[in-house]
Amino acid sequence: MRGTGAILTPRQVQVLELVGAGLSYKQVAVRLNLGHGTIKNHMQHIYGRLGVRTRIEALLEAHRLKIIKVY
Repeated sequence: MRGTGAILTPRQVQVLELVGAGLSYKQVAVRLNLGHGTIKNHMQHIYGRLGVRTRIEALLEAHRLKIIKVY
């Protein structure tokens, strides 16, 4: 993880980076060999930890906190 290490788990960062790269939840699930519901769960936890309500807000906040890079 980058920057503020304790906010997101390494797996949550990985999921968010893939979502930020434009992959759908289903595509992220296939890439990480996880279930679609697991990805949705990860994203809900990410929203809570970052204090946001949408995918875009999560990406922007994680970028602002230097957790991920947005391309």
